[in-house]
Amino acid sequence: MVDLVEKTAINRAVKAQALLEDPELQEAFSAVREALLKRIEECPIRDREGVHELKLQLKLLSDVRANLQSVVNTGKVIEYRITMLERAKKGVSNAFRR
Repeated sequence: MVDLVEKTAINRAVKAQALLEDPELQEAFSAVREALLKRIEECPIRDREGVHELKLQLKLLSDVRANLQSVVNTGKVIEYRITMLERAKKGVSNAFRR
């Protein structure tokens, strides 16, 4: 039996996977990343603080994607666990039928 927490995690994983696969969101991530890299390249060498801020923004962009992937991975682990528990239950019940 799947409890509410597991169902919620699986639903979040499905939504996160859909977002990661969405062409518009992929394009948005790429566009923001390219814009940040361009600004880093154009930043004067003496502007260490400006470069640091831009790198932080780039890191945050990466963290958003990683967070979505983490939600997907968590959902996959829960689905796998549920599958293994169901198989174990079937195995036990089949063993008693003999």
